[in-house]
Amino acid sequence: MSCFRRFRALNCLRRRPAVMMYGGLLLLLVTVYTLSTLTIGRGFNRLEQTDAEENVQRVLNAFSDSIIQFRLIALDWSIWTDSYQFMRDNNAKYRNENLTADGLKRINVDLIAYIQRSGAIQYSGAVDRGALKSLTPRLKQWLLADPMLTHANDTSTGGSGVLRLPEGVMVVAFYPILTGEGKGPSRGILVMGHWVNDAYSSKIAAVTHQAVRLMQAPATAARPWIEARDDASVPQMIAHDPIQIEPIDRENLLGAVTVRDLNGATAFTLQTRMPRRVSEVGRGSFLYFFSCFSLFAFCAVGGLLRLGRKMEAEREKAEERQERLEAVATGAGCILWSANESADNPSGWDLTLLEEHAAQEVLPLSLGEGETWREKWRASIHMEDTDSLAALTQAKADGATHIRREFRCRNRFGAWRWLHEDIHLMAHEDGGRAVGVCVDVTERRQAEEAVQRNEERFRALVRNIADVVAVVTPEGAFRYASPSAEALLGYSPDALIGRSFTPFVQPGDRLKALHLLSRAAELEDLDVSGELVFLRSDGATRSCQVTLRNLQHEPGIEGIILHCRDITERKEFEGQLSHQAFHDALTGLPNRVLFVERLKGALLRSERSGRRTAVAFLDLDGFKDINDSLGHESGDELLNEVAQRLRDGVRSADTVARMGGDEFTLLLEEVTDPAQTMEIIGRLCQRIAEPIMVRGHQVVVSASIGVTFNNPEMNGPEDMLRDADTAMYWAKSHGKNRSVVFDTSMNHLALERLEMLAEIRQALETKEFRVFYQPIVDLETGRITEMEALARWEHPTRGMVSPDQFIPLCEETGLIVPLGL
Repeated sequence: MSCFRRFRALNCLRRRPAVMMYGGLLLLLVTVYTLSTLTIGRGFNRLEQTDAEENVQRVLNAFSDSIIQFRLIALDWSIWTDSYQFMRDNNAKYRNENLTADGLKRINVDLIAYIQRSGAIQYSGAVDRGALKSLTPRLKQWLLADPMLTHANDTSTGGSGVLRLPEGVMVVAFYPILTGEGKGPSRGILVMGHWVNDAYSSKIAAVTHQAVRLMQAPATAARPWIEARDDASVPQMIAHDPIQIEPIDRENLLGAVTVRDLNGATAFTLQTRMPRRVSEVGRGSFLYFFSCFSLFAFCAVGGLLRLGRKMEAEREKAEERQERLEAVATGAGCILWSANESADNPSGWDLTLLEEHAAQEVLPLSLGEGETWREKWRASIHMEDTDSLAALTQAKADGATHIRREFRCRNRFGAWRWLHEDIHLMAHEDGGRAVGVCVDVTERRQAEEAVQRNEERFRALVRNIADVVAVVTPEGAFRYASPSAEALLGYSPDALIGRSFTPFVQPGDRLKALHLLSRAAELEDLDVSGELVFLRSDGATRSCQVTLRNLQHEPGIEGIILHCRDITERKEFEGQLSHQAFHDALTGLPNRVLFVERLKGALLRSERSGRRTAVAFLDLDGFKDINDSLGHESGDELLNEVAQRLRDGVRSADTVARMGGDEFTLLLEEVTDPAQTMEIIGRLCQRIAEPIMVRGHQVVVSASIGVTFNNPEMNGPEDMLRDADTAMYWAKSHGKNRSVVFDTSMNHLALERLEMLAEIRQALETKEFRVFYQPIVDLETGRITEMEALARWEHPTRGMVSPDQFIPLCEETGLIVPLGL
């Protein structure tokens, strides 16, 4: 009996540590479960609230995205050249091809209106049940009364958003109608709308996978939810009150948010019904995790109790692992070695190569007679790198158990190879023991060095290139900017990060910049180009050629590449060339090409206004004598003074041009009284006839001016120039220094002049001109001192033609030179 009791006591002593460990573990698990349930429960509620708010925000974002898509459609139509033309002539072709029920329905447009700058509606319509109908009186009244639409008449504004109308809630987009290049002045306003109804909410629900419900909210007074508005843009977003999340029951949550329109009034209430999956899944997951953790803890305690018994078995397996390492070295193609700490070896370690054949395959070495691969390997290591045993000694001194390093060895072909080595130090009863594995990583190192060189080359190129290279988000925010951005914009690249690039664009080009950005965001791997004017920090402007390329799918970029090339000097040079092409180099006045273009525009405006347009052709009398006597420089100075007097004598809206030589033309628009116009021309003649000081000489010139007014029988600008020229020659032939209005009876003078020119050219060819010599006699002696050669024209039908009939015409046309010869 005593032996039995002694056995039970001994058994209890052996079992007491296990009972104490399991009892303590149970108490710990109960405490952890209680505290975790309280803490995690509150966390699940917060997570559920956050998830519900994110779902409501997703619905709002989907709603906002639909507004943005609608805005892009309206913006594309507003800078469409056909829309700009439609506002001018209200052509039926545009309405028949574009303003149809099927066409508007395809782009989700329920309402469309074209409003003139005066406020009148040029065209409006609404799609109702597949048909295009007229707008209701209340909708027309809203179109003409809403101040936001009136504000959009400026070329740099426009917007989109939600508006609460008398007949319901609508997504609207309104933009000024500009040219295809996005320039003004605007022709009016384009308004597009889409009803926010059950079908609309169904689309939002399909996109967000949420149970969406739109409810009409009670009307409230507008409030200024927009504290400040940039005149260059209207906020492209939807405003809403704070999101409200309330539990309906134990299984569902209700998310609600009140959406406000562009005027700040309540538009509608958006509701989403969401199941409380977070709490349900969270509680189940926590119970599952805690159960697994408890089971693991009990198993771990059992494992610790058995760990001591297994350690002995692991020692027996160590030798078996050593044998397997040799097989791994051969099969995996690596250099595998082991080392034992030894006091007899100078290096402190005895290194053993487990498989020399595998090592020779990885790193071929030239072995002489009596040499081993192990000895040759240590000799082949680069002098700047340490060998394995030296690294092993240093690691043990530092207390490390694992070493990873890379070093260079020269093979038998003379090439340097990079080896990656992993060394593991293990404690052993006989001293330190280590195992090392080496693999050839030369190709990887070469690839890494090539990548590094390419990156350094790219950084050097970007750092020194004059063009600006930047990465922006689809919204236009800078994520990276090259150093050249400081030279272009006046801001450092770090100061640009996170800021949108559109505020750095001139206000007149911001709509164009947004359009380019939206186009680039839609396209991948395609360039979208345009010209924009940027504003520097000092207020100066720089013209740039901008190219955008969507590389959001490219790792490491994940954005839109913005490339800006400064073309300010080129644009200025082009402007100079354009000015030289359309202006006279001497006087700076418009030349014939620019005058004809302005005359064309004046005639078109005259057709619309009903007022007349006058053209005056002016030729200086006696200019050739001054030019020949005082020199060409004096003649140029005289022409500049005459040009200035002509500019001072007409209105700012009129045009003075130099046609060449001493001929000038005047374009007088919006002429109401021809008699008053002739008074102005007469004053110009008097002003020109006033004395002019030219290089110390007082000279007087007069002008012969021909004037003509447009009439329905004219075919274009050339007819007016021809008639004014004819009237001018009539004035010159009837005494000069006068102004004459063209009359159809003057045409015979021009015809006679043309016929005379033709006959003179023919007479030069047929040698009809004769030379008569008039003697000059000395009256005192009666002797002939010299002879004057005089040209006479012996016409076959007219007889002898007087010189005063053909000499002036030859001087004007240049025929005087062959006549003199």
